[in-house]
Amino acid sequence: RSVRRRALSERVASVSELPAAYYSDLGLHNTSVMGRYRDLPVVGYNYEIGNPAAAMALVQMARREEIIAKRRANAAYWRAALDGCAARVAWMEDYPGHAYYQFPLRFPRLRDVTQLDALGEAVQKRGVPLIPPFWGMHRQPAYADSKAICPVSEYASEHVLLFPCYPALTPDDIQYMATVILEEEAACLKT
Repeated sequence: RSVRRRALSERVASVSELPAAYYSDLGLHNTSVMGRYRDLPVVGYNYEIGNPAAAMALVQMARREEIIAKRRANAAYWRAALDGCAARVAWMEDYPGHAYYQFPLRFPRLRDVTQLDALGEAVQKRGVPLIPPFWGMHRQPAYADSKAICPVSEYASEHVLLFPCYPALTPDDIQYMATVILEEEAACLKT
């Protein structure tokens, strides 16, 4: 298992790590538990894209059908690995055109965000990568004056973790991650 976990960690690092400077250059601060992107100080868009990223995007666009098909296959592997677990309901149901950029999972039996963060930290310690979750947009500093009440967003920020679904994952990788998630959730529910 440790060889599989190390290989998975190395593949994830090679495709998903961005240096901390990337976020600070954008004025974002990744300061909260579990790497949640919490501070979005202004509303706006960043349309800048460097030449290397643009070149990669062109290559990816030429392969988009292949990439999307692999992501959909990986989503099916996720569902099969979690089959029969009532608490493992995917946040988004399958629908035509879904590209599965990530695989969001709901954990409705967890009490609150503290338990969710504990689960996230536990699975990460065992080599399962997480895509940092976002707080609800209405809770961002850019919307500090807003009086918005967004119960679905609140629920999602307290019960959803985002897992990778990119094309390089293998069925064995997904089975390993699903097993770890189930074991660690069971441990969190006992505390």
